[in-house]
Amino acid sequence: MKNRIHKELKSIVPVFESDSEDESLMNFGFANVTLPNVKITKENKFIVAKAELPGLSAKDINISVVSDLLTISGEKKQESKVQHKDYYEEKKTYGKFQRTVVLPSSVDTRRTKALYKSGMLVINMPIGKTRSSKEVKIKVS
Repeated sequence: MKNRIHKELKSIVPVFESDSEDESLMNFGFANVTLPNVKITKENKFIVAKAELPGLSAKDINISVVSDLLTISGEKKQESKVQHKDYYEEKKTYGKFQRTVVLPSSVDTRRTKALYKSGMLVINMPIGKTRSSKEVKIKVS
């Protein structure tokens, strides 16, 4: 059913030509909205999430965990000003994103660490015993 609807939409809306369903749907009707790629792996006693977030600073990134859901969100702001001989040029670009992924198991949010460096966010989450129903914010360093 889902594939049939996707094929029908592809035939009438060109934006659905992407091979990735996430990619095609996220661009539908939104010119500059992008979602970061998030890769989740299980390594020993940790769940590791990696996301490519180029052009941001650590203070622009928000991370939270509720139950078995990891949410990464943020805002990218770019401003440039150039004085030319005959005119002044100023460009401003803003964009928000949010990505939520399901974690394969419970995590210990008290010992979770997030590091952002050179456009790559790495979140190390020790596997926990119980899921918390409270939202826990994770500090990015």
